[in-house]
Amino acid sequence: MFESPKFREFIHHYSLIKNNTISMQPSIFKLNGNGIEISGSEEFVTAQLEAFKELIQTSYQAILENKSLISQKSESAEIIRKETVPVLEIQPYTDFEDVTNKSLDYSNVLVILQDKIQIIADLPGDSKAKQMINCILLFLWAKLQKGEEILTFTEVREFCQYYGVLDSANFAMYMDKNKKYFMLSGDVRNKTIRLIHPGIKEAERLITELNKS
Repeated sequence: MFESPKFREFIHHYSLIKNNTISMQPSIFKLNGNGIEISGSEEFVTAQLEAFKELIQTSYQAILENKSLISQKSESAEIIRKETVPVLEIQPYTDFEDVTNKSLDYSNVLVILQDKIQIIADLPGDSKAKQMINCILLFLWAKLQKGEEILTFTEVREFCQYYGVLDSANFAMYMDKNKKYFMLSGDVRNKTIRLIHPGIKEAERLITELNKS
């Protein structure tokens, strides 16, 4: 299409204009996907429209068809992407209280009162660190039964100290090592702790074992 005699005639005619052999007035001829721009003297504009009417129409139609084809390909690719990409279903948040075993018998392990929690079983563990973790598991589980999910480090430390299992120097380290049971939040001065699902299950396993003895 662009090697036609009409096109070569247009190139020759445009070179004459550029070299000021036809007119000294600045002239512009632009053809792109956004439109056709011809500017200059009235004589120049009229001449271009008449001489290259067929070439302009054919070229611009080809541009429009190419843009339409690109748009169709983009839409097709989007449809394929939507069909092939799996849709992830986000499960709703489950409150920690809802996953505790409300029917679990803890009568030989814990006393849970409105204003007090007491461990009445011997804390298992062959080291002070293990006893401390078990003490925390029981304490947090008992608090959950009262609807209290989040406790401060201070509360937990004081409870462990009361039962003689607090390893004060290594407390933070043991908390970090047992993150599979706990969710830790806050800064150094305002650390909080809450029992998460694996911790709830471990506490209930511990209660079941201790309640039998």
